[in-house]
Amino acid sequence: VEPDHWVLLATARLWPLCDQCSPPFPRETLTRHAAKICRRMLDDRPRPGERALESGCLTPDGRTCPTATRVEGLTAALTFLPDSEASLRDEIKQTVGEAVDFLLRSQVRAGPYAGGIPRAVGSNAETPTDSAAQRDAHRRTEIRIDYVQHALSAMIQWEQVNAGDAES
Repeated sequence: VEPDHWVLLATARLWPLCDQCSPPFPRETLTRHAAKICRRMLDDRPRPGERALESGCLTPDGRTCPTATRVEGLTAALTFLPDSEASLRDEIKQTVGEAVDFLLRSQVRAGPYAGGIPRAVGSNAETPTDSAAQRDAHRRTEIRIDYVQHALSAMIQWEQVNAGDAES
């Protein structure tokens, strides 16, 4: 399965309507597919300690937007994954907390771009040799509205999930 955050967002919206479908949509099917996507996202993340600056990033290249979109999907999954997936839910919570910390650390703190979220943080150990890789390396400091929007959305969703946990 692809690490598709849109599927997890859509599943969270579909979940309360399963019984209204004709015929009713089996929640087990949704759970099984969503759990596969979540595990794929978790399996794709770099291992702890691989790159200190990029700690918490959910991609090996230090990119913020794919990390933020995965946080959006993973936090959506926390709203519907059943108790039978308790260990997965715990791993998601741990991972998302670290990913949100990464996003907060990546935010520009001062100057004319304060508040912006760059395309990526850190640096690759190797100097890129092909032109595409050089172009990509040059874009690491680029700030686009979608990078900021996804990061903010991810942080807001995470805050909402934590607020819901505190009420329980």
